[in-house]
Amino acid sequence: MRVLPASLGRSFNGLWFGTGAANLGDGMALFVLPLLALAVDASPGGVAAVTTALTLAWPIFGLHAGWIVDRVDRRALLSGVNLVRALVLAGLTAGHLTGTLSLPLLLAAAVLLGVGETLVDTALTSTVPSVVEPAGRGRANARIEATINVTNQLVGPPLAGLLAGLTLAMATGVSAGLYVLAVAGVAAMTLRRPPVGPLPEEGGPRVSGSGGVVAGFLHLWRQPVVRAITLFTAAMNVVWAAATALLVVYAVRPGPRSVSPPPSTACC
Repeated sequence: MRVLPASLGRSFNGLWFGTGAANLGDGMALFVLPLLALAVDASPGGVAAVTTALTLAWPIFGLHAGWIVDRVDRRALLSGVNLVRALVLAGLTAGHLTGTLSLPLLLAAAVLLGVGETLVDTALTSTVPSVVEPAGRGRANARIEATINVTNQLVGPPLAGLLAGLTLAMATGVSAGLYVLAVAGVAAMTLRRPPVGPLPEEGGPRVSGSGGVVAGFLHLWRQPVVRAITLFTAAMNVVWAAATALLVVYAVRPGPRSVSPPPSTACC
């Protein structure tokens, strides 16, 4: 029996590392931004609004993200967006430490982080064919999807909670550092073919952004299996997002569970 090699190559390992680092940062940000909202004395509605701003990008911007990813250099996109997200988290860290953070700033940061997540996650999964030969793509996709789920949902939130128990600035700072590490992973990739989707030929008709998104939605809707999976996932995520938005309000004092809020500044 032929045994497949464990490694899928240096380029895939860079992509895999970048996936883990970026999604670990996403999972931490999803947990720590509502805590920052509580730290600036936001109402329960304000805390929920921050979580909503983080997650709303997927249903609103998801199809646009796919259209953009197919038409740009994916390595440049991954590097640029992750650097922007690192700067956003670094700015939140500085604002929290200096006492200049406010709910409007948190909402703006949440929107940027949410849009960045749609672009990065779409680019990460769609780059697999550019770094892995056809025979290994099944294993590669399985590793990427497993890594996204484990880091974003299983490891990220509790790690953020652990660090926030020391100081919120540590949690946001580590999240910023993870996005920088994701850039290092992307830099290790060597693409087998140009990571840009098919563009119209010179002089041919060009598809606008809105036209491409509508065409993509119509194509999805005409596929019964994909349509059913998409609708089921959307319904499931509505429940998940509602629970996530309310968790911090429920758990942290003055919520019903009366958990002590994290320290507001770093330890000396």
